[in-house]
Amino acid sequence: MRFSIVMTCCLFLASFSLHASPCTLTVNAVITEGCRQAGFVQVEVLVKSESANSEGFNVFADGILVSGSPFKYDVSGNTTLRVFLSCVLPMHQIFVHDMNDVACTGITPIECPDF
Repeated sequence: MRFSIVMTCCLFLASFSLHASPCTLTVNAVITEGCRQAGFVQVEVLVKSESANSEGFNVFADGILVSGSPFKYDVSGNTTLRVFLSCVLPMHQIFVHDMNDVACTGITPIECPDF
């Protein structure tokens, strides 16, 4: 398991990579917009993939499948998505898993600064 933490301007970011297969996914997430009137923040999710399959990957936000899943991997190995998270809770979790390899996953927590 790889683990990294970055602390920037009151925003805690961490990324984890869990891998027991040749496929590796690393997930990072950054809030790109503050809380809107509707109570959501926009989050940019970067999925870095190595040896992933062509079937794509599912993204879950707080255990709920993100609309549009499964997503296709970018051929560069870096796929960027935008998702929206509710500002009701201070901590959230983005989980990604490869469509063909259940051991190929990535996860990152993210904190809502407007909580």
